[in-house]
Amino acid sequence: MKIFSIVLIVLSNVVYQLSQKSVPEGAHPLVATIVSYCAALLVCIALFVIMPLPQNNLQTSIGQVLSAEVQKLNWSSYALGISIVGVEIGFLLAYRAGWNISIGALLANSLLMMILVPVGVFLFREDISWSKVCGILLCLVGSILIAKK
Repeated sequence: MKIFSIVLIVLSNVVYQLSQKSVPEGAHPLVATIVSYCAALLVCIALFVIMPLPQNNLQTSIGQVLSAEVQKLNWSSYALGISIVGVEIGFLLAYRAGWNISIGALLANSLLMMILVPVGVFLFREDISWSKVCGILLCLVGSILIAKK
């Protein structure tokens, strides 16, 4: 599952970036995002229906399982939804502003990593090593070089 999850992320991100870069220039960014989320909702519903239910829930309806699962959620699902919209609109606007697909995503992800490493260390008590510190510094230098024209 560890390898599969990373492969899924990478492949999905490739399709994501190609799709964002290919949204027609005249299309309203929010309408494009609404259509994308409707497609995502349909995929999630289909996957939820075909996923096997836990053994103790075989006699339970899908609606009851969904209701029980929603009750397990907290604020993070709502914050995730809001942040995803920011990511979607941000990339779409970045590409429309002229960022190349090869540079815009790389710069955004490098800056993201530089923020998430200290967040991981201070909020989640993750380990930091000298190699991670060197990686952050390389990303910082690389981001500066990439951002220059």
